[in-house]
Amino acid sequence: INDIMDNRIENNLKIVSKTALVDLSVGAKPFALDEFVEKQEKCITENSKELKAKNMEVEQAVADLRKIIISYERDPHVGPISSEEMSKIIKYYYWSMYQALLHATKHSLNSLKERVCERKKDKKEPMMLPFFEVKVLLEGGSCVLSPDIKETVSYTHL
Repeated sequence: INDIMDNRIENNLKIVSKTALVDLSVGAKPFALDEFVEKQEKCITENSKELKAKNMEVEQAVADLRKIIISYERDPHVGPISSEEMSKIIKYYYWSMYQALLHATKHSLNSLKERVCERKKDKKEPMMLPFFEVKVLLEGGSCVLSPDIKETVSYTHL
């Protein structure tokens, strides 16, 4: 039972909670907007497969744990395990998976926010690279940004 709980459930939940859901490539050159979108789509595709596999491993481990608990031979004076108690165990691990995914999401969004809103903490620090490449075009006496602010914000809205 301890092996299932530690190695097949808890370790997978830790892996899920530490999964980065965005690829920010710290220290890299500024992103072109379309490059950023492609990079995130690739990251999401890869990570969603891993998260799905980890979820299935946890579900199978909980099912195995349930079978072991039900089939365990108890003393005659100890009654059978109620289905309500088994349901509580299963719900606990559903909740734990939810918490792990929530942690991964919050951590990823905070990382994105820190990278987009990065500020110098000390005047001696070198100039930070911008997050996106933006072109400024002069058209008919006015400045036009490409990509425009609305488009950029739509991909990074926090």
